Amino acid sequence: MPDKTKRHLESAVGYGIGCAVLGLFGAACLTVFALLALAMPMTVSIVTGTLAVQAFLGWRKRRRRQATESSSASMSSSDRPK
Repeated sequence: MPDKTKRHLESAVGYGIGCAVLGLFGAACLTVFALLALAMPMTVSIVTGTLAVQAFLGWRKRRRRQATESSSASMSSSDRPK
C-alpha cells in the first residue's frame, strides 16, 4: 500500500475513533444529566435556565458589539476625504 494511502487510512481511522469517543462522552453526559433531572428536577431546571439566560445575554451583547463596530466602520469610511 502506498504511503499516502496508508496515511489517509490511518487518519480516517483516527477520526472515526475520535468521533466514537466523543459520541460516548456525549451519551454519558446526557445520561448523567437525565439522572440528575430525575433526582433533583428543580435544581436542574434552575441551572439549565440560568445557563440559557447567560447564553442569550452573551449572544445579545455580541450582536450589539458587532452592530456598533460595523456602524462605526461605515462612518469612518464615509468621513475619509477622497
